[in-house]
Amino acid sequence: MISTWNRLEGLSLAGQYGLNRCLGESGSAAFFLSTVGAGQQPAVVKLFPEEAGATEQQLELWRHTARLTHPNLLCLLDYGRADLAGDAFLYAVLEYPDDDLAGALERGPLSEAEARDVLVAAMAALRYIHSQGLVHTALDPGHIVAVGNQIKLSSDTLARPSRAATTAGDVRALGALLYQLITARPLPPGKIPDLSAIPDPFRSIVLHSVEHDPNRRWTLAQIAEALNPPPSPPLPLASPQPVEPPTRSSAFPKWAYLAVAALVAFLVVLFAPKAPAPPLATAYPEPRAANPQPLTPPVVAPTPAAPAAGGREFWRVIVYTYRAPQAAEKKARSIHANWAGVETEVFSPNGPNRPPFLVAIGGRMTRDQAVTLLKMARGKGMPRDTYIQNYSR
Repeated sequence: MISTWNRLEGLSLAGQYGLNRCLGESGSAAFFLSTVGAGQQPAVVKLFPEEAGATEQQLELWRHTARLTHPNLLCLLDYGRADLAGDAFLYAVLEYPDDDLAGALERGPLSEAEARDVLVAAMAALRYIHSQGLVHTALDPGHIVAVGNQIKLSSDTLARPSRAATTAGDVRALGALLYQLITARPLPPGKIPDLSAIPDPFRSIVLHSVEHDPNRRWTLAQIAEALNPPPSPPLPLASPQPVEPPTRSSAFPKWAYLAVAALVAFLVVLFAPKAPAPPLATAYPEPRAANPQPLTPPVVAPTPAAPAAGGREFWRVIVYTYRAPQAAEKKARSIHANWAGVETEVFSPNGPNRPPFLVAIGGRMTRDQAVTLLKMARGKGMPRDTYIQNYSR
Protein backbone atom coordinates (compact mmCIF):
# COMPACT_ATOMS: atom_id res chain seq x y z
CA MET A 1 0.00 0.00 0.00
CA ILE A 2 1.30 3.49 -0.84
CA SER A 3 1.97 5.42 2.36
CA THR A 4 2.35 8.82 0.68
CA TRP A 5 2.06 10.04 -2.89
CA ASN A 6 4.59 12.82 -2.48
CA ARG A 7 7.47 10.35 -2.70
CA LEU A 8 6.62 9.87 -6.40
CA GLU A 9 7.15 13.53 -7.26
CA GLY A 10 10.00 13.99 -9.71
CA LEU A 11 9.66 10.50 -11.23
CA SER A 12 8.67 9.92 -14.86
CA LEU A 13 5.98 7.74 -16.46
CA ALA A 14 6.86 5.88 -19.66
CA GLY A 15 9.85 8.18 -20.04
CA GLN A 16 7.68 11.12 -21.11
CA TYR A 17 5.26 12.19 -18.36
CA GLY A 18 7.01 13.75 -15.39
CA LEU A 19 5.18 13.69 -12.06
CA ASN A 20 6.03 17.30 -11.32
CA ARG A 21 3.76 17.94 -8.34
CA CYS A 22 1.00 16.06 -6.50
CA LEU A 23 -2.24 18.03 -6.88
CA GLY A 24 -4.29 15.90 -4.50
CA GLU A 25 -5.85 12.49 -4.07
CA SER A 26 -9.27 10.88 -4.26
CA GLY A 27 -9.90 7.40 -2.93
CA SER A 28 -7.04 5.17 -4.02
CA ALA A 29 -5.92 7.55 -6.80
CA ALA A 30 -3.69 10.62 -6.90
CA PHE A 31 -3.43 13.43 -9.44
CA PHE A 32 -0.13 14.94 -10.59
CA LEU A 33 0.72 18.00 -12.65
CA SER A 34 2.60 17.00 -15.80
CA THR A 35 3.26 18.16 -19.37
CA VAL A 36 2.62 16.67 -22.82
CA GLY A 37 3.91 17.13 -26.35
CA ALA A 38 6.78 19.09 -27.83
CA GLY A 39 5.21 22.30 -26.57
CA GLN A 40 5.17 20.98 -22.99
CA GLN A 41 1.49 21.81 -22.57
CA PRO A 42 0.20 21.25 -19.00
CA ALA A 43 -1.67 18.02 -18.35
CA VAL A 44 -2.96 16.02 -15.39
CA VAL A 45 -1.87 12.44 -14.66
CA LYS A 46 -4.27 10.23 -12.70
CA LEU A 47 -2.33 7.45 -10.99
CA PHE A 48 -3.53 4.50 -8.92
CA PRO A 49 -2.15 1.10 -7.87
CA GLU A 50 -2.67 -1.75 -10.29
CA GLU A 51 -5.19 -4.30 -9.04
CA ALA A 52 -4.88 -7.99 -9.81
CA GLY A 53 -7.36 -9.09 -12.48
CA ALA A 54 -8.61 -5.57 -13.26
CA THR A 55 -5.79 -4.22 -15.43
CA GLU A 56 -6.99 -5.37 -18.86
CA GLN A 57 -10.57 -4.35 -18.11
CA GLN A 58 -9.45 -0.83 -17.15
CA LEU A 59 -7.14 -0.49 -20.14
CA GLU A 60 -9.92 -1.61 -22.51
CA LEU A 61 -12.26 0.99 -20.99
CA TRP A 62 -9.63 3.68 -21.52
CA ARG A 63 -9.13 2.52 -25.12
CA HIS A 64 -12.83 3.18 -25.64
CA THR A 65 -12.72 6.52 -23.79
CA ALA A 66 -9.69 7.79 -25.74
CA ARG A 67 -11.72 7.52 -28.97
CA LEU A 68 -14.52 9.76 -27.65
CA THR A 69 -14.67 13.32 -28.94
CA HIS A 70 -17.16 15.86 -27.62
CA PRO A 71 -16.77 19.58 -26.83
CA ASN A 72 -18.16 19.05 -23.31
CA LEU A 73 -15.99 16.04 -22.41
CA LEU A 74 -12.44 16.32 -21.05
CA CYS A 75 -9.96 14.64 -23.41
CA LEU A 76 -8.15 11.46 -22.39
CA LEU A 77 -4.75 12.00 -24.04
CA ASP A 78 -2.94 8.77 -23.11
CA TYR A 79 -3.04 5.82 -20.71
CA GLY A 80 -1.07 2.74 -19.71
CA ARG A 81 0.70 0.93 -16.88
CA ALA A 82 4.09 1.63 -15.31
CA ASP A 83 6.36 0.49 -12.48
CA LEU A 84 7.38 3.25 -10.08
CA ALA A 85 9.43 2.93 -6.91
CA GLY A 86 8.85 -0.83 -6.88
CA ASP A 87 5.07 -0.65 -7.29
CA ALA A 88 2.84 -1.23 -10.35
CA PHE A 89 0.48 1.57 -11.37
CA LEU A 90 -2.12 2.37 -13.99
CA TYR A 91 -2.15 5.92 -15.29
CA ALA A 92 -4.33 8.18 -17.43
CA VAL A 93 -3.11 11.47 -18.93
CA LEU A 94 -5.89 14.05 -19.10
CA GLU A 95 -6.43 17.49 -20.61
CA TYR A 96 -5.51 20.17 -18.07
CA PRO A 97 -8.53 22.13 -16.70
CA ASP A 98 -8.33 25.80 -15.76
CA ASP A 99 -10.86 25.55 -12.93
CA ASP A 100 -13.51 23.26 -11.47
CA LEU A 101 -17.09 23.88 -10.40
CA ALA A 102 -16.42 22.93 -6.78
CA GLY A 103 -14.18 25.97 -6.40
CA ALA A 104 -16.80 28.25 -7.95
CA LEU A 105 -19.53 27.00 -5.57
CA GLU A 106 -17.36 27.79 -2.56
CA ARG A 107 -18.02 31.43 -3.44
CA GLY A 108 -21.80 30.95 -3.45
CA PRO A 109 -24.63 29.72 -5.71
CA LEU A 110 -24.59 30.32 -9.44
CA SER A 111 -27.00 32.67 -11.19
CA GLU A 112 -29.89 31.13 -13.12
CA ALA A 113 -28.10 31.84 -16.42
CA GLU A 114 -24.87 30.23 -15.16
CA ALA A 115 -26.76 27.21 -13.80
CA ARG A 116 -28.50 26.78 -17.15
CA ASP A 117 -25.15 26.89 -18.97
CA VAL A 118 -23.72 24.16 -16.74
CA LEU A 119 -26.88 22.06 -17.04
CA VAL A 120 -26.96 22.29 -20.84
CA ALA A 121 -23.26 21.37 -21.12
CA ALA A 122 -23.63 18.43 -18.70
CA MET A 123 -26.70 17.14 -20.54
CA ALA A 124 -24.95 17.36 -23.91
CA ALA A 125 -21.98 15.38 -22.59
CA LEU A 126 -24.22 12.80 -20.88
CA ARG A 127 -26.27 12.24 -24.02
CA TYR A 128 -23.09 11.63 -25.97
CA ILE A 129 -21.60 9.35 -23.29
CA HIS A 130 -24.81 7.29 -23.08
CA SER A 131 -24.99 7.03 -26.87
CA GLN A 132 -21.52 5.44 -26.77
CA GLY A 133 -22.68 2.72 -24.35
CA LEU A 134 -21.07 4.25 -21.24
CA VAL A 135 -22.17 6.03 -18.05
CA HIS A 136 -20.40 8.84 -16.20
CA THR A 137 -20.87 7.66 -12.55
CA ALA A 138 -19.51 10.85 -10.87
CA LEU A 139 -21.54 13.87 -11.94
CA ASP A 140 -20.68 16.30 -9.13
CA PRO A 141 -19.02 19.75 -8.89
CA GLY A 142 -15.57 18.21 -8.49
CA HIS A 143 -15.88 16.44 -11.86
CA ILE A 144 -17.12 19.44 -13.87
CA VAL A 145 -14.33 21.71 -15.08
CA ALA A 146 -13.63 24.68 -17.30
CA VAL A 147 -11.12 24.63 -20.14
CA GLY A 148 -10.97 28.20 -21.37
CA ASN A 149 -14.62 29.20 -21.73
CA GLN A 150 -15.79 25.61 -22.35
CA ILE A 151 -17.59 23.62 -19.63
CA LYS A 152 -16.52 19.96 -19.62
CA LEU A 153 -17.21 16.75 -17.71
CA SER A 154 -14.31 14.66 -16.48
CA SER A 155 -13.63 11.52 -18.53
CA ASP A 156 -11.67 9.44 -16.00
CA THR A 157 -14.82 8.15 -14.24
CA LEU A 158 -16.59 6.65 -17.26
CA ALA A 159 -17.73 3.04 -16.87
CA ARG A 160 -19.68 0.29 -18.56
CA PRO A 161 -23.32 0.15 -17.40
CA SER A 162 -23.92 -2.24 -14.51
CA ARG A 163 -26.35 -2.75 -11.65
CA ALA A 164 -24.56 -0.01 -9.71
CA ALA A 165 -23.79 2.29 -12.66
CA THR A 166 -26.80 3.23 -14.81
CA THR A 167 -28.02 6.02 -17.05
CA ALA A 168 -30.83 6.61 -14.52
CA GLY A 169 -28.14 7.06 -11.86
CA ASP A 170 -26.51 9.74 -14.00
CA VAL A 171 -29.88 11.49 -14.29
CA ARG A 172 -30.31 11.50 -10.50
CA ALA A 173 -26.82 12.93 -10.12
CA LEU A 174 -27.74 15.62 -12.66
CA GLY A 175 -30.77 16.62 -10.56
CA ALA A 176 -28.67 16.71 -7.38
CA LEU A 177 -26.08 18.80 -9.21
CA LEU A 178 -28.70 21.33 -10.34
CA TYR A 179 -29.94 21.67 -6.75
CA GLN A 180 -26.37 22.41 -5.63
CA LEU A 181 -25.84 24.94 -8.43
CA ILE A 182 -28.89 26.95 -7.31
CA THR A 183 -28.42 26.64 -3.53
CA ALA A 184 -24.63 26.06 -3.13
CA ARG A 185 -25.59 23.18 -0.82
CA PRO A 186 -25.43 19.43 -1.52
CA LEU A 187 -28.78 17.70 -1.88
CA PRO A 188 -29.56 16.09 1.51
CA PRO A 189 -29.81 12.28 1.45
CA GLY A 190 -33.20 10.70 1.95
CA LYS A 191 -36.26 12.94 1.84
CA ILE A 192 -36.37 15.61 -0.86
CA PRO A 193 -36.08 19.06 0.76
CA ASP A 194 -38.39 22.01 0.23
CA LEU A 195 -37.86 23.23 -3.34
CA SER A 196 -40.28 26.17 -3.26
CA ALA A 197 -37.45 28.72 -3.39
CA ILE A 198 -36.07 27.23 -6.62
CA PRO A 199 -37.62 28.77 -9.76
CA ASP A 200 -39.14 26.70 -12.54
CA PRO A 201 -38.17 24.94 -14.71
CA PHE A 202 -35.27 24.10 -12.36
CA ARG A 203 -37.64 23.05 -9.55
CA SER A 204 -39.48 20.58 -11.77
CA ILE A 205 -36.22 19.20 -13.17
CA VAL A 206 -34.76 18.59 -9.70
CA LEU A 207 -37.99 17.05 -8.42
CA HIS A 208 -38.38 14.58 -11.28
CA SER A 209 -34.67 13.80 -11.64
CA VAL A 210 -34.10 12.71 -8.03
CA GLU A 211 -37.25 10.56 -7.93
CA HIS A 212 -36.52 7.49 -5.78
CA ASP A 213 -37.92 5.04 -8.34
CA PRO A 214 -35.51 5.00 -11.33
CA ASN A 215 -38.36 4.00 -13.66
CA ARG A 216 -40.23 7.20 -12.78
CA ARG A 217 -37.31 9.56 -13.22
CA TRP A 218 -37.28 11.88 -16.17
CA THR A 219 -35.02 11.03 -19.07
CA LEU A 220 -32.53 13.51 -20.50
CA ALA A 221 -34.99 14.13 -23.33
CA GLN A 222 -37.74 15.08 -20.86
CA ILE A 223 -35.35 17.37 -18.99
CA ALA A 224 -34.44 19.06 -22.28
CA GLU A 225 -38.14 19.57 -23.06
CA ALA A 226 -38.71 21.14 -19.63
CA LEU A 227 -35.69 23.40 -20.06
CA ASN A 228 -36.69 24.46 -23.59
CA PRO A 229 -40.48 24.08 -23.89
CA PRO A 230 -41.93 24.52 -27.38
CA PRO A 231 -43.26 28.03 -27.95
CA SER A 232 -46.96 28.52 -27.35
CA PRO A 233 -49.06 29.36 -30.41
CA PRO A 234 -49.95 33.08 -30.55
CA LEU A 235 -53.40 34.05 -29.36
CA PRO A 236 -55.74 35.36 -32.06
CA LEU A 237 -56.09 39.14 -32.03
CA ALA A 238 -59.53 40.62 -31.65
CA SER A 239 -60.59 42.53 -34.74
CA PRO A 240 -62.00 46.03 -34.18
CA GLN A 241 -65.45 46.77 -35.49
CA PRO A 242 -64.78 48.34 -38.89
CA VAL A 243 -66.69 51.26 -40.32
CA GLU A 244 -66.08 49.79 -43.75
CA PRO A 245 -64.76 46.42 -44.87
CA PRO A 246 -61.22 46.22 -43.50
CA THR A 247 -58.21 45.75 -45.73
CA ARG A 248 -56.68 42.31 -45.16
CA SER A 249 -53.17 42.68 -43.84
CA SER A 250 -50.62 40.36 -42.32
CA ALA A 251 -48.84 40.83 -39.01
CA PHE A 252 -46.11 38.37 -40.16
CA PRO A 253 -42.78 40.27 -39.90
CA LYS A 254 -40.74 40.74 -43.04
CA TRP A 255 -37.70 39.00 -41.57
CA ALA A 256 -39.84 35.93 -40.98
CA TYR A 257 -40.66 35.73 -44.68
CA LEU A 258 -36.93 35.66 -45.41
CA ALA A 259 -36.44 32.91 -42.83
CA VAL A 260 -39.25 30.85 -44.35
CA ALA A 261 -37.83 31.37 -47.84
CA ALA A 262 -34.42 30.19 -46.66
CA LEU A 263 -35.98 27.18 -44.98
CA VAL A 264 -37.91 26.23 -48.11
CA ALA A 265 -34.80 26.64 -50.30
CA PHE A 266 -32.73 24.46 -47.96
CA LEU A 267 -35.33 21.71 -47.83
CA VAL A 268 -35.66 21.72 -51.63
CA VAL A 269 -31.91 21.17 -51.99
CA LEU A 270 -31.65 18.75 -49.10
CA PHE A 271 -34.52 16.48 -50.02
CA ALA A 272 -34.83 16.83 -53.83
CA PRO A 273 -36.59 15.14 -55.48
CA LYS A 274 -39.22 15.81 -52.88
CA ALA A 275 -41.88 13.17 -52.30
CA PRO A 276 -45.42 14.41 -51.66
CA ALA A 277 -45.40 13.17 -48.04
CA PRO A 278 -42.05 11.91 -46.76
CA PRO A 279 -42.59 8.84 -44.60
CA LEU A 280 -40.99 8.30 -41.22
CA ALA A 281 -37.96 6.00 -41.29
CA THR A 282 -37.42 3.90 -38.18
CA ALA A 283 -34.27 1.82 -38.16
CA TYR A 284 -31.83 0.15 -35.79
CA PRO A 285 -28.49 -0.34 -37.61
CA GLU A 286 -25.54 -2.33 -36.35
CA PRO A 287 -22.66 -0.12 -35.13
CA ARG A 288 -20.82 1.54 -38.04
CA ALA A 289 -23.04 -0.24 -40.54
CA ALA A 290 -23.57 1.52 -43.84
CA ASN A 291 -27.24 0.54 -44.08
CA PRO A 292 -29.71 0.54 -41.14
CA GLN A 293 -31.76 -2.58 -40.47
CA PRO A 294 -35.41 -1.51 -40.89
CA LEU A 295 -38.22 -2.58 -38.62
CA THR A 296 -41.27 -4.32 -40.00
CA PRO A 297 -42.91 -2.97 -42.07
CA PRO A 298 -39.90 -1.31 -43.74
CA VAL A 299 -40.36 2.29 -44.77
CA VAL A 300 -38.06 4.21 -47.11
CA ALA A 301 -37.52 7.90 -46.48
CA PRO A 302 -35.89 10.43 -48.82
CA THR A 303 -32.12 10.70 -48.53
CA PRO A 304 -30.27 14.05 -48.41
CA ALA A 305 -27.75 15.09 -51.01
CA ALA A 306 -25.08 12.40 -51.38
CA PRO A 307 -21.60 12.92 -49.86
CA ALA A 308 -18.63 13.66 -52.04
CA ALA A 309 -17.53 10.82 -54.29
CA GLY A 310 -15.42 8.27 -52.48
CA GLY A 311 -16.33 9.67 -49.05
CA ARG A 312 -17.90 7.82 -46.15
CA GLU A 313 -19.74 10.65 -44.43
CA PHE A 314 -22.77 9.45 -42.54
CA TRP A 315 -23.37 12.47 -40.34
CA ARG A 316 -26.63 12.63 -38.43
CA VAL A 317 -28.30 15.35 -36.38
CA ILE A 318 -29.28 13.82 -33.01
CA VAL A 319 -32.12 15.61 -31.20
CA TYR A 320 -33.25 13.15 -28.49
CA THR A 321 -32.01 10.00 -26.71
CA TYR A 322 -34.27 7.39 -25.11
CA ARG A 323 -33.85 4.08 -23.30
CA ALA A 324 -37.06 2.61 -24.78
CA PRO A 325 -37.67 2.34 -28.54
CA GLN A 326 -41.40 3.08 -28.17
CA ALA A 327 -40.69 6.46 -26.58
CA ALA A 328 -38.14 7.31 -29.28
CA GLU A 329 -40.56 6.36 -32.07
CA LYS A 330 -43.31 8.46 -30.49
CA LYS A 331 -41.03 11.50 -30.34
CA ALA A 332 -39.82 10.93 -33.92
CA ARG A 333 -43.39 10.83 -35.20
CA SER A 334 -44.22 13.99 -33.28
CA ILE A 335 -41.28 15.82 -34.87
CA HIS A 336 -42.22 14.46 -38.30
CA ALA A 337 -45.81 15.66 -37.88
CA ASN A 338 -44.78 19.15 -36.80
CA TRP A 339 -41.92 19.69 -39.24
CA ALA A 340 -43.20 18.68 -42.64
CA GLY A 341 -40.58 17.63 -45.16
CA VAL A 342 -37.84 16.63 -42.76
CA GLU A 343 -36.83 12.96 -42.58
CA THR A 344 -37.00 11.59 -39.03
CA GLU A 345 -35.62 8.26 -37.88
CA VAL A 346 -34.84 6.20 -34.81
CA PHE A 347 -31.70 4.08 -34.67
CA SER A 348 -29.45 2.37 -32.15
CA PRO A 349 -25.66 2.75 -32.52
CA ASN A 350 -25.13 -0.31 -30.31
CA GLY A 351 -27.05 -2.72 -32.57
CA PRO A 352 -30.66 -3.81 -33.11
CA ASN A 353 -32.95 -3.44 -30.09
CA ARG A 354 -30.11 -2.28 -27.83
CA PRO A 355 -30.35 1.08 -26.04
CA PRO A 356 -29.81 3.94 -26.33
CA PHE A 357 -32.33 4.76 -29.08
CA LEU A 358 -31.47 8.02 -30.81
CA VAL A 359 -33.94 10.28 -32.61
CA ALA A 360 -32.24 11.82 -35.65
CA ILE A 361 -33.45 14.22 -38.33
CA GLY A 362 -32.32 14.70 -41.91
CA GLY A 363 -30.98 11.20 -42.51
CA ARG A 364 -27.37 10.76 -43.56
CA MET A 365 -25.53 13.78 -44.90
CA THR A 366 -22.20 15.52 -45.18
CA ARG A 367 -20.85 17.42 -42.20
CA ASP A 368 -21.66 20.81 -43.76
CA GLN A 369 -25.26 19.73 -44.34
CA ALA A 370 -25.47 18.44 -40.77
CA VAL A 371 -24.18 21.74 -39.34
CA THR A 372 -26.72 23.70 -41.42
CA LEU A 373 -29.59 21.46 -40.33
CA LEU A 374 -28.40 21.62 -36.69
CA LYS A 375 -28.75 25.42 -36.71
CA MET A 376 -32.19 25.21 -38.32
CA ALA A 377 -33.33 22.55 -35.83
CA ARG A 378 -32.43 24.75 -32.89
CA GLY A 379 -34.28 27.60 -34.55
CA LYS A 380 -37.33 25.33 -34.80
CA GLY A 381 -37.30 24.82 -31.02
CA MET A 382 -35.28 21.58 -30.83
CA PRO A 383 -33.13 21.14 -27.66
CA ARG A 384 -30.10 23.42 -27.42
CA ASP A 385 -27.91 20.33 -26.82
CA THR A 386 -28.83 18.83 -30.19
CA TYR A 387 -25.58 17.61 -31.74
CA ILE A 388 -24.12 16.04 -34.88
CA GLN A 389 -22.20 12.76 -35.05
CA ASN A 390 -20.56 10.72 -37.80
CA TYR A 391 -21.66 7.11 -37.21
CA SER A 392 -19.64 5.68 -40.10
CA ARG A 393 -16.59 5.47 -37.83
